[in-house]
Order: sequence, then C-alpha cells, then structure tokens
Amino acid sequence: MDFIYNKCNGNLAIWKECLSPIWHNYFAGCIPNFIDPSLFTKSCDSSQYDPTWIQEQDPAVLGATYGCHPHFATAGKDLSFKQLLLAIGECGIDYMRSESDPKVQKEVFMTQLSLAKAYELPIVIHCRSGPRGTLNAEETCLEALDEEISRFHNIHRHCFTENWDVALKWLRRFSNVYFGFTSVISSWEHNDKEKYEVLKRLPLEYILLETDAPYFRPNQVCFSDGIMPNEHAVELTRAKNINVNRVIEVTTYNARHLYGLPTYE
Repeated sequence: MDFIYNKCNGNLAIWKECLSPIWHNYFAGCIPNFIDPSLFTKSCDSSQYDPTWIQEQDPAVLGATYGCHPHFATAGKDLSFKQLLLAIGECGIDYMRSESDPKVQKEVFMTQLSLAKAYELPIVIHCRSGPRGTLNAEETCLEALDEEISRFHNIHRHCFTENWDVALKWLRRFSNVYFGFTSVISSWEHNDKEKYEVLKRLPLEYILLETDAPYFRPNQVCFSDGIMPNEHAVELTRAKNINVNRVIEVTTYNARHLYGLPTYE
C-alpha cells in the first residue's frame, strides 16, 4: 500500500489519518491487481517495481492477482509468472476501447485460463463489449471459459455493469462465479433501472464489493481508494432491504472464500 500511496506523495499511515472519517473499523486489507505484464515479468526492472517485495512488506496487502488486461494483450504473449498468486487476472476480452487485436486478446486470455486451470487459481474476468451491433465480449469470454475450465472453477466477474439476462448466463454456466460491484451502482436506482434490477435479484452470496481504484470514484471524491466500499455497501442495503452489516459480513466472506483466504463464521 505504501508503494501505491507514494504516488500521491505520502504513505498508508498518512492517508489513513487523512481518510479517518471513511476508514472502516473492520477494514482487513486489500488485494491489489497487477495487470500490465511489462511491469512484473522478467523483462521489467525489479529495482523500479517488485511486486513480491510489495506483498511481503505490506501488512495491508492480503495477496495479489497477476494477469494481462486486454489493453496490454500484445505484451502478454510470453507470460511468465513467478510470484505467489491469489488469482490470475484481471484478464479477458475488451471490445469497447482496447486497441489490441481481438484474436490476440483471445489467445492471451486462453493462455491465462490454462494457467488458472493448471494451478487451480481463481480467475478475475474483465469483459466489456463494444457499441451495439459489434462483437459480444460476454459470449467470447463464456465460450473461452467453457472450452478451458470446469463449471466449478472460482471466477470473479470484475466490475459487473450488465443486465440480469447477462448475469443469468454466467450463473447458469458456472457454480462459483462472483460478481464485483463498484461505486458506480450508486446511480443505478434513478438512472438505470435495468442494471438496478441485478442488485435486487442477484443473491448476496454471489456479490463482491470492489473499488477498482483509482477508477469508479464515489460521489464528491477526487479518486477511488481501496478502502472505499462503504458507499456501495449502503446502496446494496437499499436495493435488498437488509442491514448494512449483513452486506459487509456476507461480501467479506465471499471474497475470502473466492480467493482462498481464511474465513470466519
């Protein structure tokens, strides 16, 4: 965490003090997501960036995921992961903004699925379709997963912003898929009823709270942070008419179960 906060002219202790009004008493730590292979494969300069050192030195880091985001697919054709992993990813297909060739994206995605299968690691999936009428990333991802892994594999469907029909496709094909939601859900009740329906209908046992920091910032905040799931936890309580502590309890258990961390009943 100090490595991350150093980019903001400080360290974890300084930022924890600054953010004390929103720092949850039960914050247990975070799982950073390394997505650009050029920064953590053997070709990188370890004196500038050493993910293993970051994990081992920082008590706020519970573990990490490593993968190749679709935007960096070209750099991920020769993947070599030596770090201790909690999961592979985020990886997947992006037809919205990525400049990487779709065929290369699929090839690199399949390579990472093979790694996840071989080492029995969870997969963090990035899946984003293009404008209406173009290629469907959801179908491409699902077909690749069907081809390579078991229906019982642990899957984190990262930053889910699709409708209920899409969620059902994932649920029907994979028994251990969890859907991550960020603070973007705070606008759905009034601005996107179709997506809000997902929050109401999806069982809490399949939900994760995530931030995708520094993106998807909460309202009236300059940037997102790994300790800021509070706002969308409250949003879920409204959608499901349940206690916020129950939301935090179950989603925390889900995250621990998905990533193989110790769970507490």
